[in-house]
Amino acid sequence: MVEELIMIEDFKVYVLRNRYGKFFRAKGYGGYGKSWVDDIKKARLYANIGQARSRVTFFNSNTGDKPVIIEFTINGGVILDEVGRLEEVRLKKEALAAKRKIREAKAKIDKLKSDLDQHDTQKVRLEQMEAELKKMQG
Repeated sequence: MVEELIMIEDFKVYVLRNRYGKFFRAKGYGGYGKSWVDDIKKARLYANIGQARSRVTFFNSNTGDKPVIIEFTINGGVILDEVGRLEEVRLKKEALAAKRKIREAKAKIDKLKSDLDQHDTQKVRLEQMEAELKKMQG
């Protein structure tokens, strides 16, 4: 749900592309997968030109590759209202919690029934043993 439109003045982001037409993707600490990807949607966006230039210098110094910097200009944005989605998430969590409580209560009832049956069985056995003992004494 769209709430309002925000106007900004020429916000620029930067992307690196190598000579094969692939875009640089930052993997992060302990990341895996390819560093250069075909899909620009997976590319690392730099908010400052200095960050992008630093990467170009790194690749030139270490691999001899000379990636180019592509500059994108963003002129506006839309604020998305997340209230409805958050309410759905909250209701779903509450429903799951209620189902879990019901499941735990049923399990507790089953355990108590089992304990009661076991108690009744032991009570009958005790009465039988007492009757045998009276016969022996008597």
